[in-house]
Amino acid sequence: DCKKNMSLPASLGDRRLVTSYVSSELEARRLLVAAKPPEREPGVPSTTAALRAVNRELEAALETAMLASYDTIACELDGTTYFVKRQPKRVARPVSTEAVARAFDGVTAGAVRAKRKEAPTLGPIDTIVACMVDEMNFDTDLWTTCARMVLDTAGVRTKKVAAMPGSDGKVRIMPATAEIVGLARRQLQLKGARTNAVAASRESRQRAQQLRKSSAAYADDLMRVVAVEEQRGRQVVHEDASGTRAKLSVAERQVSAKSITVPMLAKGGLLKKVAAASIDTTVYGDDPVRFITPEVRDALVSAFRAFEVEHKKANATVVRSLKVRALPGRKAGATAAPVTGKAHSAGGSGVRGKRARVTS
Repeated sequence: DCKKNMSLPASLGDRRLVTSYVSSELEARRLLVAAKPPEREPGVPSTTAALRAVNRELEAALETAMLASYDTIACELDGTTYFVKRQPKRVARPVSTEAVARAFDGVTAGAVRAKRKEAPTLGPIDTIVACMVDEMNFDTDLWTTCARMVLDTAGVRTKKVAAMPGSDGKVRIMPATAEIVGLARRQLQLKGARTNAVAASRESRQRAQQLRKSSAAYADDLMRVVAVEEQRGRQVVHEDASGTRAKLSVAERQVSAKSITVPMLAKGGLLKKVAAASIDTTVYGDDPVRFITPEVRDALVSAFRAFEVEHKKANATVVRSLKVRALPGRKAGATAAPVTGKAHSAGGSGVRGKRARVTS
């Protein structure tokens, strides 16, 4: 009988824990649903999409102004002067063996000598590594560049574009057209609306977060309870007096290692370890210029490839998480099975499936 295999654990303590956890998780979900903004009318873009469109137009306007040798655009809004600025941001992308080879190929004897003059305290391995990092920092395949358009009340202090021939070299400010003023006003309105929406739902989201955080400490106990019941051929199912039913289970998933990026290679010292394993100073001496050989290049690429494989194996993990899945409620007129005992005090706490994590 399927119903006989779906129930709460026999232990009163375990029943309390399951009841408290599932009830709190369902309450956290209810709070998050309530915190969502109301449904938009068909064809009406979201605040985020509308803001993205406005920023694209502002960026195009700033590009046009810069082509005319202006450094920024000044907008007068309600007695306040805003300056249109672009804040660039770089996001590191994974480093491949080909990128390591490109970085080594880009290192020249002149660059090595300049680096030694710039930082005379660096050792030979550190010098060649620093030169390779410089090459990687300028490798466009290793970085994704994006920009954020902002309206800032602080003016531009340094020139953003080349000075025109015969000019005094000072920062040039372009007065905003009516169209740009409209875009700026629209951006401020959209940002204000987004801020207000976040503030309105903050209490519900914080309460849901507290519910889930407080029950994270009981994840191990709950996983043990589920494992014991599954060994008995039973599923852990909670049902309250209103007929709401939910199944508690444990899921496992593979989590891959983080990709190797330039910051990881540079700041973590990983590239230095690879270089040290590839360059024999007893053969090439202490002059980093002598490291620039095809043999060192091949050894470096081979060492990085081996390190990449080892990194993926060593840092891949299996994450076990609790899952609460809502089940169809009982039929009208049916009687809910009584749940003995008071809700666990830990409680009122719950954790969304992937919040309660145990890495094995």
